Order: sequence, then C-alpha cells, then structure tokens
Amino acid sequence: MEGKGASRAIWQADIRLDGVRVPEASRLPGAERFKDAGRVLVTTRTTCAWGALGHAVAAYDAALTYSKQRRQFRRPLCSFQIVQDRLVKMLAEVTGMQLYCMQLARLEQTGRLTDAIAGLAKLNNTRKARQVIADARDLLGGNGVLLENHVIRHMCDIEVIHTYEGTETMQTLIVGREITGVAAFASNLPHAPERSSSHSAMSGQMPSRAREPAIRPMCPPGRSRCVTSSLATMSSSGSVPARGAM
Repeated sequence: MEGKGASRAIWQADIRLDGVRVPEASRLPGAERFKDAGRVLVTTRTTCAWGALGHAVAAYDAALTYSKQRRQFRRPLCSFQIVQDRLVKMLAEVTGMQLYCMQLARLEQTGRLTDAIAGLAKLNNTRKARQVIADARDLLGGNGVLLENHVIRHMCDIEVIHTYEGTETMQTLIVGREITGVAAFASNLPHAPERSSSHSAMSGQMPSRAREPAIRPMCPPGRSRCVTSSLATMSSSGSVPARGAM
C-alpha cells in the first residue's frame, strides 16, 4: 500500500478476494458468526491503548528534554512558568493513561476484560495521546516538525492508532450501550425495543441483575451521585512514579 503518511514502517497490502471458497476443515473453531470473529477486537483495542501510551510517553520525554536543553533569553526553556505548566499537565495525562493500561492488564489477568472496557481505554488513551503529542510539538516550536526530533513522527502515527480497530465514535457507541443497556447503532429506531434481562449488555441488551456490569459506578461514602468508570478502581499501590515509568 503506497502513499501513506503514517505507520510507514508497517507493510500493508490491499488484498482482494473473488470467488474464494474455504473448505469446512479450514474453518476456525467456534467461529459461527461475525461476533465470534469480533472477539479479537478486545485484544487489538487493548494494544491500541498501550500503543497510544507509548507515543505519548515518547513525545512527553522529547518535550521535557528539549525544554532543558533549549535556551531562550539566556535561560533554559523549562525555567518559564508556562512551559512548566504545560509539562506538568502532559505528565498528568500520561500518568492517567498508564493507570488505564495497568487496570487493563489486571482485568485481563483475571478474565474480566470486556470489549466495552477495552473500547473505553482505546478511546481515552488515543484521545489523550493526540493532545499530549500536540502540546509536545508546540513546545518544540519550529523544531517540532523536524524528523530528527521525532515528535512529528508520533503525531502522524497516533492518527492511525486513533482510527483503526474502531474510531472514537464507534467506541463511544459500544461503551454507551454497555452503561445504558440500549444500543444506539440503528438510528432509524425512534424507541429502543424492550430487552430481556436474561442476556448480557454486550449483546445490545440490558444486563441481568445477577450479572455485575463491566462498567459500574464508583460512589465515595456519603455521595449519592456517582462517576461511572470501572477503570477508576485503582488501588493506592498502583500509582506510577513520575519519571521511573517513563
């Protein structure tokens, strides 16, 4: 595939199949419908969340290093208040992305990772990474577009990760279906059909009361209203050092 402006190190081909017949013996076990094949998206969307984190960390590190080396008005760039403010905000976003990925790994290890949580992580991390990388490119000024400083490479590649394995809009619909129990994919339906409570929310139906929802509200003591996020269940021991994990 020629003419790509991003992910140029990855070889991709335009494959066309015409009249292909697959023998019964070559079918994937357990693959009876598209939803079965779509289960792989839980893994690939998790990979996108990790990939976005890597791009954001690299861009933050490049901006921090550049601000220490670059001098303006006889002072290093990092000595200015606005620069420090932007660096700290970038670090805050990167650390939040790290916690998302840490929780993904924990949920996967215990067999509780769902496509809604994976989609939420991809949505969050790719969105945050785009902002972190944009701030890094801006901090480098005109040097930010030079390939030798690498930030522009991350800016191009994050656009690919932000798009494939489901766009931000698609992830929003997947997570929205999970937390409301109503699928909003079919825009021609004025009202959501009544759902049976015996099926899972991941099939577009209301979750049963016996099933713990994949994304549940976390309510602090004394609070009547909750902020919905299953990925907010981080233990205090799961904090990430500011520089050690960079």
